[in-house]
Amino acid sequence: MDGWLKTLIAGACVVVIAGGGWYAWGEYSDYRERTAKTDLIKRVRTELFMLASASESEPEKVRAMCSVIRERPDTFSDENFAARTLRNCKALGFI
Repeated sequence: MDGWLKTLIAGACVVVIAGGGWYAWGEYSDYRERTAKTDLIKRVRTELFMLASASESEPEKVRAMCSVIRERPDTFSDENFAARTLRNCKALGFI
């Protein structure tokens, strides 16, 4: 084979490998982002159930706690706690 043909094939291989690596890295980044979001949702949900002293089969206790926080947020000494908890209740659909 001529030298230019070998160079052309080598260049094409480099492009294909680089494209595959770029695609794989993008998919891996998306996977990490989805996993992090799922883990955060699980932690927040667990915290809400813990604050409401509820088991996983008692979402009505969490809804009741969220309703109390929404109606009387000033009963908590830490207003930031009430606001964050209320935000989490809304984000997870308990309000």
